[in-house]
Amino acid sequence: MHPGDKWSLLTTFDYRETLLALASIYEKNRFRYRIVIMSHGSKMQTLGANLFSVVDQASEIFATPKTYNPDRYSNGCLKVWGLHLGETHSLVNSLRVARTIGNNKME
Repeated sequence: MHPGDKWSLLTTFDYRETLLALASIYEKNRFRYRIVIMSHGSKMQTLGANLFSVVDQASEIFATPKTYNPDRYSNGCLKVWGLHLGETHSLVNSLRVARTIGNNKME
């Protein structure tokens, strides 16, 4: 990121918002730049980035720590969230069709 770069805030709980934001960036820049995504957001934002990179021609890079220190991570969890995406191949095809016909609504 550089001073003056455009940025926006996205919700951490809706992967579709991330997917749509990336699709907008891709639509404007796909013929001028190669798109590489490195997710640093929530799990749902990362899911949106993952789905986007499968549907569009984008690469993903994942950061990995040099060392693992279990004392730096929380123990246990309060809630577990699940998201039923259905059959992945059908989901990806639906997203590709929505992109092709310019339908920005994903339900």
